[in-house]
Amino acid sequence: FTQIGFGAEEAARLSQSTVQMAADLGSFNNVPTADVADRISAAFRGEYDSLQTLIPNINAARVEQEAMAATGKTNARELTAQEKAAAVLAIVNKDGAAAMGDFAKTADGAANTQKTLTASLEDQQSKLGQTLMPLWQDFLGFLTDTAVPALSAIVDWISQNASWLGPLSAALGIATGAVWLFNIALNANPIMLIITAIGALVGGILYLATQTTFFQDVWTNVTNAIGAAWNWLWTSVLQPVFTAIGDVFSWIYNNIIMPVVTGIMLYIGLWAAVITWLWQSVISPVFAAIGQVFNWIWGSVISPVVGFISAGIQAAGAVFSWLYASAIKPAFDGVAGAFNWVWGSIISPVANAISGAINNVGNTVRDVFGGIGSFIGSAFQAALNVVRGPINGIISLVNSAIRGLNSLSVTIPSWVPIVG
Repeated sequence: FTQIGFGAEEAARLSQSTVQMAADLGSFNNVPTADVADRISAAFRGEYDSLQTLIPNINAARVEQEAMAATGKTNARELTAQEKAAAVLAIVNKDGAAAMGDFAKTADGAANTQKTLTASLEDQQSKLGQTLMPLWQDFLGFLTDTAVPALSAIVDWISQNASWLGPLSAALGIATGAVWLFNIALNANPIMLIITAIGALVGGILYLATQTTFFQDVWTNVTNAIGAAWNWLWTSVLQPVFTAIGDVFSWIYNNIIMPVVTGIMLYIGLWAAVITWLWQSVISPVFAAIGQVFNWIWGSVISPVVGFISAGIQAAGAVFSWLYASAIKPAFDGVAGAFNWVWGSIISPVANAISGAINNVGNTVRDVFGGIGSFIGSAFQAALNVVRGPINGIISLVNSAIRGLNSLSVTIPSWVPIVG
């Protein structure tokens, strides 16, 4: 990602997301994570064949179309490597949506557990190598600077004095073989040396355990001692304790718990029997009789009375409606019409004439006599009040008649069903 122009932080983020995609696709398709990551990396270079086994619809044309849609460019030749790489990731994420998150979902499965274990072992090997590298470099420096020159000097001296060291030729061969083995060891991987040493140690232990009787005798004695100790512990301590605990629990169960539970069950059963007998012999027959009596009362008394009252109320309502429509309303309409004629034809003109005459007289007297006019106006006002008295009496009479009509009502008792 840094080589195609992404910054350090963006490259790190894209690297992590790409490895996560590779892990999920690999888990979903049972392919190693590194293999999927290589296929995605090949797609960044424009090689889509290997990735098409996992993302069948990815190709150059689609990547260019995706990149142009994301950037707004109209010419594929204007696309950069960054934009094409982003388009590849978008297509993988879109088409591989079903696989995203599969590694986390199936992390406990055998395949993903093996992947995690392998990666952890590789990490540990890397850490171990980093730890041993300084020691290994110091050891190589010692061999190069000290051991090898010393051994070479010895070999040279032996070669120069080979004429009188004939009997030592065998030793020289051994030394040469040692140098050869030593060179092989120098070229070996340090991790392999450690593994070889551990294997030799294990092999030695196995040899001693299988080819000698020492370890076998020790193992036999240890297992026999453990077995004897366990037998003594079981027979002398554990079994008596467990037996005592069992006896105590059995006594508690038989003498306390069981009698109490039995008494409770008998008590509950007795009350259940009493309640059952009361229900079947007393309560249920009484309720049945009450139901029959209520049904008879309702069918023979209440329902006919209610029907009679309802019919009477309906008849009274019909009579009252006829009386109101045929007599009361026409009478009141006639009284109202007569009062309106009397008021409009007699009372109102007379009152208006008297009021106008009084006002004229008052105005004349007030103009002529000044203060005396106010006195005479008060006298005429009193006379006007006398005239208004009979009129107010007629109005009160009409109001009394209206209140009398308003007081007419029919009250149905509240105990009458439906209409009460």
